[in-house]
Amino acid sequence: MALSAEIGWAFALVVDAAFLALVIAAATREIIAGGNWRNLPVVVLVLVLLAGNVAFHLEAHYEGAADVSIRVGIGVVMLLISLIGGRIIPSFTRNWLVKFNPGRLPVPFGRFDGVVIGLSALALIGWIVAPLSTVTGVVMALVGALHLVRFARWAGDRTTGERLLLILHVGYAFVPLGFLLNALAGFGVLPPSAGIHAWMTGAAGIMTLAVMTRASLGHTGQALTASLATQASTSRSSLRRWRGSLPWYCPRIAICCCTLPPAAGSSRSSASQPRSGRCSPAARGVHSPSSARRPRRDKC
Repeated sequence: MALSAEIGWAFALVVDAAFLALVIAAATREIIAGGNWRNLPVVVLVLVLLAGNVAFHLEAHYEGAADVSIRVGIGVVMLLISLIGGRIIPSFTRNWLVKFNPGRLPVPFGRFDGVVIGLSALALIGWIVAPLSTVTGVVMALVGALHLVRFARWAGDRTTGERLLLILHVGYAFVPLGFLLNALAGFGVLPPSAGIHAWMTGAAGIMTLAVMTRASLGHTGQALTASLATQASTSRSSLRRWRGSLPWYCPRIAICCCTLPPAAGSSRSSASQPRSGRCSPAARGVHSPSSARRPRRDKC
């Protein structure tokens, strides 16, 4: 896009939109081939993201700014994190707790989660249209509270023994935080950038790092545990992303969570999991007999 001034805005729009269009085509093909229709909402959200991307170019060209379409993109990203995170975080947490820390388990994705995501979509539409409205602030506050209830149901407080899992909970915590900060912006207490930073540098940034790290370890057959190098990398990236963006305590909370010592009685997780090589099926939460012969992806 750095060459858009030379190639023209229309051609830049086509090139930029082509990526998401190809992602949608590939994802739709896989869903149809596998009959995995529950993932169809993800494709719908990416379609909306594509529409927002096209609108960004049009708005920037004709209006000189693209504030509305930028909010559309941010809103879609938050819905994707709410949907996908709401599936994988309880699933990964349950798999680990069953093996290493039996007791209270996370509540799996259910009707309540669907209601929260639906209300989130309505709140985000209001935020896209009128981000500084008092009505928007009230709705965002209510939805943020619902996300906190949802978040509390996932037993994240019981995952301090495995930071690779804990960081997923830390990343998702910025979703309700962003709703609440945007609510305060609607009431005129905070600038609009506060909630945006919480969502994009907090939720999107941390969740991207956490899921990429977990997927990389899993697909290469390594233990699903955070090494010291992984913790240091996440902490450094978090500090660089958030410096000057959020109140002073927000980046420090996440960094402390990345580097917490294991909780008492939970050190067996690191001792029981292999440090390298293929993971055992139990350590990965996979019970198929064939999983011992090749790396498997997390199931959720």
